[in-house]
Amino acid sequence: MNHRTRVISALMAALWVSNSSLDAQENATGSKATSAEILTNEAVIERVTISVDRSLEYLAKQQRPDGAWDGNNAPNALALLAFMGRGHVPGRGPYRDVIEKGKKFILRTQDANGVFVPQRP
Repeated sequence: MNHRTRVISALMAALWVSNSSLDAQENATGSKATSAEILTNEAVIERVTISVDRSLEYLAKQQRPDGAWDGNNAPNALALLAFMGRGHVPGRGPYRDVIEKGKKFILRTQDANGVFVPQRP
């Protein structure tokens, strides 16, 4: 499995875990639980939080020294969104350096016309 596939797989795994937890939940009457009931279930919240945090740890370890995860900006932007979606922001918290390096990489790929150009290794 190549690097790009692993990064995208980690992002998709976090989404899949949260979605499959929603599909599997039923309330006490045996009928499907509402979204609000599912999202307030502590066990579901804990499982999703652990899965997302593990995915972010993996993504942080996969980041290249230049700040990218891939030569194309789409996976790089998705990786940054995953961190920010969990509440991490540039300049603060345990992933401040990861986010800052990723942000700087993406900004370096912008040309004089404002177009973001993929950087192939």
